[in-house]
Amino acid sequence: MSANDNRDDFTQDTITRLRSRVTNRCSNPACRVPTTGPTTDPQKFNNIGVAAHICAAAPGGPRYDVTMTSEQRKNIENGIWLCSSCSTDIDRDPTLYTKEILHQWKTEAERLAREEMGQKLPSKNDVINTVAAALTGLPTSFIPNAIENVCEASSRALESLDPRFKVKASFEKGHTAFSIYAKENVKGNFVINSDFGQEFTDKYKDLIAHGKTLEIDSRAIKITGSKLLEEIFAETNKGVFKIISSLKKPAIQKLWLVSKDKSNVFILDDLVGEITLGKDSFSFKGYAFNRLLEFSFTHLHSDINLKDLNFSIMVDFNCWNGQPVSSMQYFDKLYKFLELLIVEEWQLLTKFEIEGKEIFTGNSPKFGDGLRNLYVTFRYIYLAKEVLNYMGIELPFDSNFEYSDDVHNLLWEIYKVTTGQNIYSADDIDGNPSCVFIADDQLHNVNYISNVTEASAIKLEQQITQEIDFFGHKIAMPTLVHTFTKVKPRLTVDISSILPSQEFSVEWIPEKDCQYVINLKT
Repeated sequence: MSANDNRDDFTQDTITRLRSRVTNRCSNPACRVPTTGPTTDPQKFNNIGVAAHICAAAPGGPRYDVTMTSEQRKNIENGIWLCSSCSTDIDRDPTLYTKEILHQWKTEAERLAREEMGQKLPSKNDVINTVAAALTGLPTSFIPNAIENVCEASSRALESLDPRFKVKASFEKGHTAFSIYAKENVKGNFVINSDFGQEFTDKYKDLIAHGKTLEIDSRAIKITGSKLLEEIFAETNKGVFKIISSLKKPAIQKLWLVSKDKSNVFILDDLVGEITLGKDSFSFKGYAFNRLLEFSFTHLHSDINLKDLNFSIMVDFNCWNGQPVSSMQYFDKLYKFLELLIVEEWQLLTKFEIEGKEIFTGNSPKFGDGLRNLYVTFRYIYLAKEVLNYMGIELPFDSNFEYSDDVHNLLWEIYKVTTGQNIYSADDIDGNPSCVFIADDQLHNVNYISNVTEASAIKLEQQITQEIDFFGHKIAMPTLVHTFTKVKPRLTVDISSILPSQEFSVEWIPEKDCQYVINLKT
């Protein structure tokens, strides 16, 4: 009996199907060379491909599995199509090229073959166009998947340095990120630069205790034992190294408000995010309204009272940049939420869920000055929006805006006029109005004012038009006219001491039925 009689070889049909399922290409993702081609004899072709056994066909071979039957060894599931070079390589180093890795190669090669089927293969012109784009910045043809292709190419090139890892490259907002996933246990050395020792220690403690992402300058880290990792860390002198806790689960935070009389409810959208677990605490960070709103909290395991949460709410105003102020997405709902919570003092309730299971329900979570300050900013934007709309002016939002209390108060006065909240009683007047006169040469106006006994109406009109900077645009505000319908004058100085051309002050005393009316000058 020959040695070959003990081998569970593939049938010719199995070999043909293995080759065809990967379009005659080597299944090694770092190789992928075509394995068949013509010879000078038109009746023949060259083949450098091999139908290799993942688990050896005979005892003593690489990755031989004694538990497999003869039929299983000969089955197509135990085969992979490779070029002769890669076939030799995997059999010489079965420790590196495990059966799990070879199955991954096979699955990926068949997936690519399926995607490429019916697609045009890259031509010489494609290469020329790509080089032209690199040299001139002006491609001769539009390549819509250029960035995606470059990231994919970068991932494959890095994976070829160490097939034990899966690499995913991405490019966003001017930064390239590499996510590295180990396919198997990989041994190596992890060395911390002494200059970053204390910082790394503190952040590592936070990672273990609270699950916080460890983020540190890439120059702090040196890794050996993998050509891939060594290459990446050698090239990322200005990068950031992150260790992210694996103890994360999807979670949802629900928030709603209840009116004081319990008759009305205001529901905010679900905040979708994830919970991160640490040895000493757990934390949650979730988002709503296309990541415009961020809600987060951290809670110690030792604190068994889950009803009172110290939480943080943040709004990314940059999300609104460029949007018309009159129609900023989700603004009205967020403003209503803050107004009911801060001004109307509705009760805030919360429910926390993990994978649909209610973990706790909170009653009146605590919030500090940060949330009140956020409301004040929202109120300014709301007033600006309403005043600009009244004036028929549309502006784009710019998150780099500033405002003062005086501007806020002026917008509030204009807003009240435009919404019919411009008439007050005498009891609503905070302090008596006053104005300054200049005595004429004969003191006629002084004598006239001092002899007035009947109450009458007066109008006080601001003399200077005020400009306000709305989101980077200077806008002149309407002139305010203050009318008091029934007041009497009272000189605040002794009439005998007033000289011609001298200023003198007059205070106006409202009658009980006096009205104070604010209008805009027409």
